[in-house]
Amino acid sequence: MKKKDIGSTLKNVLMIVEDFDFIRNIVGKYFQTNGYDIISAGNMQEAMAIGQWDQPHIIIVDFDISNDPYLIVSILHNILPLSQIIMVNGRSRHCDTEEAKIAGANRILERLFNPEVLEEIIHSIEVEAVH
Repeated sequence: MKKKDIGSTLKNVLMIVEDFDFIRNIVGKYFQTNGYDIISAGNMQEAMAIGQWDQPHIIIVDFDISNDPYLIVSILHNILPLSQIIMVNGRSRHCDTEEAKIAGANRILERLFNPEVLEEIIHSIEVEAVH
């Protein structure tokens, strides 16, 4: 599946906040081949520093990246209010959907996902931004 043309006004910068290099690289390469500029962070400090410079349109946050993933989402939401945040549900803990949305997550995705499913979610966010 190729990225849909949604207009030239959107900046297709995707930030991946994931502590496992392998997952961060696989997801990043998938979206890079589909036309996105990828920035990545392995922890919260990197995400805050990098995000302020690059202003990603969409942020994918791993729920298991810290002891308080809702705090990370809340901080990212506050410093990058125009970014859409997708929280990927944890492997070892359950993500409370309501709490994630209160923190600032726009979408919650189950851990075992297909990249095409994630791409569809990102595309729907981009389409919403155009309208």
